[in-house]
Amino acid sequence: MPRSSRFAQCSVIRPSSSRNQWEALRDEGLAGMTMLGRHLHQTGQLRAGIGLDEVRDLLWNYLAIDHYERLVLSQGWAHERYARWLAGAITGALCP
Repeated sequence: MPRSSRFAQCSVIRPSSSRNQWEALRDEGLAGMTMLGRHLHQTGQLRAGIGLDEVRDLLWNYLAIDHYERLVLSQGWAHERYARWLAGAITGALCP
């Protein structure tokens, strides 16, 4: 069973505890994507005019485990294909 499905089951059993865990994971993920976005900005790897908030949100979205679960685990994409797609999506969205 995919990790996201297991989490959904847990949230039915213990909603407030699971909600707190979900919020903590979300906050940690956003903090990490902010640090990565700041590094990309400081090293000149981002297209002109893109703000840190947008970079953070795009990275957080693209690097979410859901994409891997859907494309690799559910749809049978090879790891190499997934890596190419992910790299192309991120660089297309963020880079000059």
